[in-house]
Amino acid sequence: MTLLAKFRNFSEFMIFWVIVATLSIVLFAAEYFVLSAHTLQFGETVLNLGLIIFLFQVLYTVAGFRIVGPTELGARLFLGKPINNLTSGLVFIPPGICQLSKGTRLTIEDELPADPQHIYRVKRGEPEVVPPELVGIMFPPIRIPFGHPDEPSDDPLDVRITAEVVPIVRWRIVNYIQFLTTIGSREEARRQMEDIMITVLMREFSKVTPAAALKDLEKYGKLLKSELRDLVADTKSSRPWGIEIAIAEVKSIIFSHELSVAILKVPEATLEAKATIIEAEAQRKKLELEGKGEGAKERETLKGRTTGLKKMMTELELKGPAVLGAETARAITQNPGQKTVVVGASGFKELIGIADAAGSVMKNTEEKGGAS
Repeated sequence: MTLLAKFRNFSEFMIFWVIVATLSIVLFAAEYFVLSAHTLQFGETVLNLGLIIFLFQVLYTVAGFRIVGPTELGARLFLGKPINNLTSGLVFIPPGICQLSKGTRLTIEDELPADPQHIYRVKRGEPEVVPPELVGIMFPPIRIPFGHPDEPSDDPLDVRITAEVVPIVRWRIVNYIQFLTTIGSREEARRQMEDIMITVLMREFSKVTPAAALKDLEKYGKLLKSELRDLVADTKSSRPWGIEIAIAEVKSIIFSHELSVAILKVPEATLEAKATIIEAEAQRKKLELEGKGEGAKERETLKGRTTGLKKMMTELELKGPAVLGAETARAITQNPGQKTVVVGASGFKELIGIADAAGSVMKNTEEKGGAS
């Protein structure tokens, strides 16, 4: 409340009490000096008229005291016209002449268009029309169309869709008479604030995708608060609402069930893809390591055989074909269950080499024996 408004309220308060005090003094004087000289007789009972009027005045005064609670604001109305604001405490409202109007001084939180339990939602494809029997009780949600993305994106929310938007506003009454004479009721204030908030959100969200809007909700909240302050201040017509905007923001953006399910599947699909890649990489490394192991084993085997063959050639003084023939014979006899050997031309040469090797061995043995 501005200083001027406070001064005006104090002036109206003083004028009221001056009038009340003046009337009371006039009535007391009339009762004492004029009316007390007259009497009224009811049968054998004689009553002083001045005393009767005095008692009636006392009862009237007592009946006019009312209480404005600690969480309430009040306004005194004279024949329906607000004359001054009232604070918490005992107040005097002359019966029949003045009336008391009370409102809350607490901060009011409005979730638009209504509290969650009063939002009327329909199935996809059905007309979003509140049935006649629920009008005034249930309200359709606020749906805002979002804009196109500036460039392609993998974000499932970076698309043009229409989604349910839930704005909220917290406000409180600071001048109850201004509120009564300008806006009238909380319901009307709520309706007009809802209209301006929808206008702002339609204008701003049509420029961005839901993904971008979610990143900048704080910015849109500040914009809503600024627009609402301009609305309630009403500087153009100098008719302020007498309220103060504490907070205005977008509480949530609610997407359709299908889109919500798709969004939930994104991290799941991403994890599955990563798991597949990790599994494939592990399998590749496994095969690579197994191949290296088999190769190393084969190299060691060949190395050992080569060493053995060289030693055979040196100690037995055999030629290369004879050594290869002996190796072939070893390979054949390594499988005791094998009874038949089928060879081709190359295999036949190897068998001849076996015989050559056997003959050379026997010859060398005999020579060494004869020499001994």
